[in-house]
Amino acid sequence: VATTGSAFDEKHLLVRGEADLGERLRLDGTASWSLRDTTGVDEGAGGAVYDRTGRLESVTLSLRPQLELAPGATLRLTAEGSWIADQLLQDQRRATDNDRIDAVGEQLWNLGVQSDMRIGAHLLIVGAEALLERMESDRFEDGVGTRNRIGVYVQDEWRVADGLRLAPGVRVDAMEGVDPAPAPRLAARWDPVDTVELRASYGMAWRAPSFQEMLQRFENTAVGYVVEGNPDLRPESSHGGTLGAVWKPARTFRLGVELFRQEIDDLIAVVTLDPASADRGQRFGYVNVERARTWGAETHATIRPLRNLDLRFGYAFTDARDRDTGAPLEGRAPHRASAAATWRAFTTGTDASVRLVWVGERPHGVGAEERVDAPAYASLDAHLRQEVAAGVSLLAGGRNLLDEGDPTFLPIAPRTFYGGVSFRY
Repeated sequence: VATTGSAFDEKHLLVRGEADLGERLRLDGTASWSLRDTTGVDEGAGGAVYDRTGRLESVTLSLRPQLELAPGATLRLTAEGSWIADQLLQDQRRATDNDRIDAVGEQLWNLGVQSDMRIGAHLLIVGAEALLERMESDRFEDGVGTRNRIGVYVQDEWRVADGLRLAPGVRVDAMEGVDPAPAPRLAARWDPVDTVELRASYGMAWRAPSFQEMLQRFENTAVGYVVEGNPDLRPESSHGGTLGAVWKPARTFRLGVELFRQEIDDLIAVVTLDPASADRGQRFGYVNVERARTWGAETHATIRPLRNLDLRFGYAFTDARDRDTGAPLEGRAPHRASAAATWRAFTTGTDASVRLVWVGERPHGVGAEERVDAPAYASLDAHLRQEVAAGVSLLAGGRNLLDEGDPTFLPIAPRTFYGGVSFRY
């Protein structure tokens, strides 16, 4: 009776413009609107069936003026606002006791300023940004939740000598209820010869809990569970580094390899707070319980056998584990490989691409009595764009052409085809 995914209908509108308002002032802006309607069927406890209808509408406006203060000095401003309305109706068939309507309104404002100044062998970047969030929902006890964050950053791109560059930098974020978090970073690049690039970086980072993870309370009566936010969540903090090398003996061939390692403290995870009982559904929540470590290697190669044809190949090995128990992190595949081909013919206005990604087995149900490994899968996508007139192109393509996916281990959309027309003026 129930569906494993939702049918959907999407509409998008995007307008982008640029203007030179003088010799030193440039302005670009974007306005976008999207509407997504979804329908599905859920099966609840006791054989109850719920028809589920959702609507997500969003409007985003942004302005980005750029002013050249002097030769080698630029000032950039960013002002962006988003308004989101999310509605969900759960309608129980042949009954009304568990019918439910959820309506959420969210507003986000992002204000930023950045200055780039070239001083001799240095490119100094200094900036600040503020993120203001507000959500109105019956999921909050007082009907409203807010969260604000301010960040400042500085970076120096220093050309130490021919072929050697250093980029030290630091960012500090401050959020309500959380101690300020500094995140320093140092990156280096050395080109000993024209055909070789050597790169290294080390830094610290942090991720604040999302607005929903901290504040919201979501109850799905159809399936019978509750997800509660945790206002006491601590941000994730991490530190790690990379070492990499690129060999480019010719313009038609490029080979690279990178080693990485990262350790994460206070990893935010979803856990079961209370199991289901005869009169109450299962209750989930967010907590800081994990210490994680990831390390591995990535390789990539690019070949251009023909002028208009690019071939790209890649492979990544990742070992991701809990540092306390040694258990693998759920859903992280140790092996991943990809291959892609792109054809671009500017004389005929043709742009075509094919991409294949293979993902190996992933641990599933870590911590349960019997751990199960999700099977490997391959994803194949294709895209074609053909210009038919000045500024007018036809496009077509397909996603998940091998029709991979299942509701337990890989809940993704089935094989999908699309077509369209694009206009540029």
